[in-house]
Amino acid sequence: MKLKSSSLSVLCSTLSALLVTTSISAAGGATVTLYNTGVNNAGVALPALSSDPHWTVVTPSGQGPGPFVNNFGGWIAPPASANWISPFTNQFADGPEGNYVYSTTFNVANADLGNVTITGQVAVDNIGSIQLNGSSNGITLSDQPNFAHYATFTISPTANFVAGPNTFSALVTNTAGSGANPTGAIVVFTSGVNTNSPPPHGGLSATIFTVNGSSSPSSNVADTVLRFAAQQSGTPADLIVRVQATTTPGTESSWADLTNGNNGRMTLDPAAFQFVLNSSDYPLQNGVSFRAISTASGYPDSISNVVGPFNLISAKSHLGTTALSITANGTIADLYFRATESTVPAGISVRIQSTTTPADQASWADLNDGNSGYMQQSTNPNQFLLLLNKYPAGQGLYFRAVASLSGFVDSISNPSGPFNLVADTPPVVTVQPPTGLAGSGDGHDLDHPILVQEGFFTFGASAQSDRSIKSLALQMDGETLRSFLNGETNGSVVTINVIGDHVLEAIAVDDLGATARAGTGAIYLRVIPANSALKAERAGSDRSAAAQSSPKVYNAVSDGSWTDPTTWIDQHGNNGVPTADDFVTIGSHTIYFAGINDAFAKSLTISGGKLFALDGVLLHISGELTINACTVVANLAFVVENGAFCNFLNASDIQFTSDSDPHNQGTGFIVNKGTLNIHGSGGVLGASQLVNLGTINWLPPLQIPPNAAVDPAAAVRLIDAISVSNFGLTTGITSSLLTSDGASLITSDGASVISQGGGNVISQGGGNVISQGGGNVISQGGGNILSHDGATVIATGGGNLIGIKGGSAAGATSAHAATAPSGYIQTGGETNLTSFNIVGPVTLNGGVLTGSGLIQGDLTNNGGYISPGHSPGLLGVTGNFTQGANGTLVLEKGGKFPSQFDQLQVGGAANLGGKLDLKMINGYTPDAADTFSPLAYRSASGSFSSVSSNAQVTVNATGLLTTVNPNVASPKSGQPLNIATRLAIQSGDNVLIAGFIVTGPSGSTKKVLIRGLGPSLAGLGVPGTISDPLLELHNPDGSVVINDNWQQGDTSQIPAGFAPSDPRESVVVATLGPGNYTAILKGAHGETGVGLAEVYDLDSASAAQLGNIATRGFVNTGDNVLIGGFIIGGTEPAKVVVRAIAPSLASILPGVLKATTLELHDANGSVISNEGWRNTQESEILATQLQPANDNEAAILATLVPGNYTAIVRGKDDTTGIAVVEAYNLQ
Repeated sequence: MKLKSSSLSVLCSTLSALLVTTSISAAGGATVTLYNTGVNNAGVALPALSSDPHWTVVTPSGQGPGPFVNNFGGWIAPPASANWISPFTNQFADGPEGNYVYSTTFNVANADLGNVTITGQVAVDNIGSIQLNGSSNGITLSDQPNFAHYATFTISPTANFVAGPNTFSALVTNTAGSGANPTGAIVVFTSGVNTNSPPPHGGLSATIFTVNGSSSPSSNVADTVLRFAAQQSGTPADLIVRVQATTTPGTESSWADLTNGNNGRMTLDPAAFQFVLNSSDYPLQNGVSFRAISTASGYPDSISNVVGPFNLISAKSHLGTTALSITANGTIADLYFRATESTVPAGISVRIQSTTTPADQASWADLNDGNSGYMQQSTNPNQFLLLLNKYPAGQGLYFRAVASLSGFVDSISNPSGPFNLVADTPPVVTVQPPTGLAGSGDGHDLDHPILVQEGFFTFGASAQSDRSIKSLALQMDGETLRSFLNGETNGSVVTINVIGDHVLEAIAVDDLGATARAGTGAIYLRVIPANSALKAERAGSDRSAAAQSSPKVYNAVSDGSWTDPTTWIDQHGNNGVPTADDFVTIGSHTIYFAGINDAFAKSLTISGGKLFALDGVLLHISGELTINACTVVANLAFVVENGAFCNFLNASDIQFTSDSDPHNQGTGFIVNKGTLNIHGSGGVLGASQLVNLGTINWLPPLQIPPNAAVDPAAAVRLIDAISVSNFGLTTGITSSLLTSDGASLITSDGASVISQGGGNVISQGGGNVISQGGGNVISQGGGNILSHDGATVIATGGGNLIGIKGGSAAGATSAHAATAPSGYIQTGGETNLTSFNIVGPVTLNGGVLTGSGLIQGDLTNNGGYISPGHSPGLLGVTGNFTQGANGTLVLEKGGKFPSQFDQLQVGGAANLGGKLDLKMINGYTPDAADTFSPLAYRSASGSFSSVSSNAQVTVNATGLLTTVNPNVASPKSGQPLNIATRLAIQSGDNVLIAGFIVTGPSGSTKKVLIRGLGPSLAGLGVPGTISDPLLELHNPDGSVVINDNWQQGDTSQIPAGFAPSDPRESVVVATLGPGNYTAILKGAHGETGVGLAEVYDLDSASAAQLGNIATRGFVNTGDNVLIGGFIIGGTEPAKVVVRAIAPSLASILPGVLKATTLELHDANGSVISNEGWRNTQESEILATQLQPANDNEAAILATLVPGNYTAIVRGKDDTTGIAVVEAYNLQ
């Protein structure tokens, strides 16, 4: 530095006193120690000329002494917590020209690598820079420091930190000058780092904010892209960091979120350990200051330092705001982008860019998709869409949208990511369809089906790929008939068929997860009744009798009445009226219903027709109802009977209406007692009710809507009704891309945006929807739904919705309600939101609401159980949440991070009541001081009347703050208490064999009572009962306890009310330790007949539990099938898997069933059914590791509230043989 006496002045520092021991952000809140220049071991500033114990200096002539405290009067004044240092004890000493290196060392633990960030300020005489371990990589410096000016620096986690000692260096160049030429340096590690370690027990850290890489950058930056960055090391569940701006920073109320189309929300860049946002959408004024604010429900806001003011008055025109939404692995494209523009001037274009370093503006590049990522304007002129199957593969990818117009400053959207993407060419699948009858079509659609007679047919497929084939599945109506695994690339299946229309598919998955269906698409199959003579020949019966009783195939040949014979012609060319045994097809004709209350058909196919009923008619289907396209006018209701299937294959919406105007609300409805498969890309609109007593199953859509590239709502499937009542199971397969060409997107980190149905919907008041890697659904501000990293997702890529009149689905056909909606009402069963969303109010009067999904409306829990996810999981509610006195909220916690515990995020008010249970899962033991916020809301009233004894709860302004005492046991889940199985007992090995497992800690016991009943069942109307049952209990050690007549034993052990009413019946009372047990019921003297074996838990408080139960027996037809009953006890739901096993036992047990069906009945009459376990819940059952070994075996996974349940096993298509029914308690 060159000094002249006339220019000497004293510069004052405005730095506040800073701590010198710096806590650098690292995993688990680890701390490393750094010392400012010129302080002692206690961090106290040293006296002048003292030697610095923590720093070294290398001069141009080599390693020097010192350095020494030397605050030369011409240098910027130091803060109280630091000093200038130099190689000299004489502050006026001339320093030789050349380079000086000031260094200090610190240690970083190996576990903390990748998580360390250092920030600070540096000044030098004359000029300089900084390095970490000899490198400047990963370091940002606001500008070149000098003796009168501090430069701000940040060393990010991407810098070359090493495990063990690290060296921080300030490099100083002393330039030539006349007169005194001192040199020195000062380094101050800023206070922000000191307090930025993650709070040890949850919550928010300090928020440290920079603009353009500095806390004091250049202020004249109008018409440029500003680079905002914030450090926030807290990890609460719904963390949001956003940028705010004002021209009056001293007035708190003046701060407003950045108006960039995403409310200033920033995106987490974990590689740089900071939240980032680059934007040109800021206030076009001078004197604008910025800050970052971190928010999370239940915790106080963390507000950053203020950066600015900036002069931002524009010299150019600015475009409006741009907001980006993404769906990954959607139903219609690998990546589906939607950009929403607030203004759309003529000539505007929008394109997608990508990068792996989102904070680096220069790193963003247009997509290399052959069109530079340019998007197509949609049917909504403010929205631009891009369906992408060619994309950059790699780790940590981010995307953004950029709007451009000549003469305007570009508008930049929020970034979305990070994504870890793997490009994979999916398998090529070829189908070998069944051989059709004369007159068959080619099966490419429902109007040209392949015709086969009832009985058996063969269907096969093959798959080719450069990678190994993980599975090749042959499916009918979404049910997997058979899977070929472990590299098998071809296979076929012989299947028994049901009269009606069916869809055949072959789907292959490679070892990376790329999924493809046959390039020809689905094959449409029509099963018609067998020729009368052939049928008689197969059955060995009289031909003439068979001809009289043979079902008919009726085709509508004109518009007309259902009961008018001239409307129909059967397969023999005769007119007639359909009966309950017949197969009916309706093309584009209009069928009227008048003068009748009920109509019947075995199977019905509607392909474009119209059904018209003025007087209220129930149309009962006992086999297959298949709808390709249909309009229902006035008062007709479809009733899908128990055991029947309804397949919606429609590419366009099925419309219920009151008259010829499709926009008018209909009065028709749907009652499902069987299985309703939603398999087409269309939905159902205008129904007055949907009543589900069976299973509603969302399947991947068969079609890709032709206008998906320009209509953002094209792939949204909506079931829309005034009210939806669920008593059964509503679930589905999470949709993923099924493609016959192009690439398939695989995400390995769970960061693929949108968890359900291939693309969840809903935008309320401009709000955005997302669920990203266990991220957030509802922002604290309410109304908006998005992740903490700003990745906004809505209605892009399709999705599944149940909509209630009065609700609205983003872009979808809106409901037209003449009256107030009654909403989605659940009285029993389970609603699993993992594969669909609900638009409208939801009332839970009973049953269980599970899964990870979204309710766009209010949620009221009057008497059911809310249990997000299948743990952990996240439920979002855009409206209000109310829990009454009889409602229960069950939240499970398997770790301290958001992706490890259940969350309920509410956009409106939370009105609290009823019961709250907090349960630890997956072996997690929390620290008693750890806090977490599993319930977020805008405001709260009331309180829970009961909280589980292991938890402490505080109702804060924006969220529930909870702690858990690890020394207090979690609430118990429900458990099977009593087990009963009814069966037609035969001789030999075909007796009733009931197995059960007692689980529990060593030394625990379970007292049980086992009964074998027979004669007393006759009084209950059961025919053919066994006259003298004998009961055996086989213990793990091989010993056997036998009882023939219950009065022959110690009757004092039998509790009141449990003694059988007939002395010939049997009872065993035993206290059992953990182990496997078998109860056998047979005829005491070889008798046969229907018997009932029961196991009762007499000590439900015991630490031991009845775990898995199984019964083996011969399955006949009619009422003589295998019937297993059990009771779920306790006060909470139990998660169980029920299985019907047979063909996998063929190698060890002769005479087993070749295929099983399973029904699970509850006390309300609701029925969940399954044929082939891969049909409805494949991924969820696989996760339990209890999947059957054979695809023709049935299984049901259900969350059951306390009550009585019955499982019924039959042979598929009324076949007979041995089977096993099993129930597993998963908790």
